Amino acid sequence: GYGGRRADPYALQTWLLMIMAKANYFDQYCSQPVAVYSPEHITQTMLSGLARLSIYGEKAPLLVRDYLAQWGIKLVFETHLPHTYLDGACLLMEDGTPVIGLTLRYDRIDAFWFTLMHEIAHLKMHISPEQRFIIDEDIQNSMEDKEKEASAYAAQIFIPDHVWNEHPARETGRKRDVLDLADKLGLHPANIVGRIRHERNNYKILHNLVGHGLVRAYCERQGLFDPVDYSPSLFLN
Repeated sequence: GYGGRRADPYALQTWLLMIMAKANYFDQYCSQPVAVYSPEHITQTMLSGLARLSIYGEKAPLLVRDYLAQWGIKLVFETHLPHTYLDGACLLMEDGTPVIGLTLRYDRIDAFWFTLMHEIAHLKMHISPEQRFIIDEDIQNSMEDKEKEASAYAAQIFIPDHVWNEHPARETGRKRDVLDLADKLGLHPANIVGRIRHERNNYKILHNLVGHGLVRAYCERQGLFDPVDYSPSLFLN
């Protein structure tokens, strides 16, 4: 799946190979054993447990990686390449293990979570042995049906429509209302702000609640962007 802007296909392929390399080396830098994946793992209970990790703010990605490993999903991070608009990807390895790759192109708490859940939506609804990977560029501006479907699903994981439509935060965008809804749902406020910003197409609202510039720095300190050996021999078996 592609979004509103297209990049050099060779750059996309290179990035995808880098993601695959990190997935192959996953056991070396993640102490959490990776379970055997089954599509039945992605339940509302599993997703609710995942969403609750958002309360840890910019420190959530490491916890998320370990949580997903328990369900058989490998989460890896790789910077988007120049002249690309890569946000993330979802793919199946040869043994059927799903891999989610994120770039953190938008370095905010809400963007991390939205892209992550968007890729999980692809895994649940679109990825199969017949379609083994989806690369997402410029998710916010995508008009493709699969992308809109995945984005709608991702939004629902955090804030069900019946809650969203009835809470004043949607209309007011006030900090106190955002904090109230975040508290009620057990989420980080950035996820509420992100939905308000998206609906209004205004990405300046409540700037101090989204952790701008904090997520990538934390991930880098934890080694999540550290390079691995991209030896071509990895892909020749």
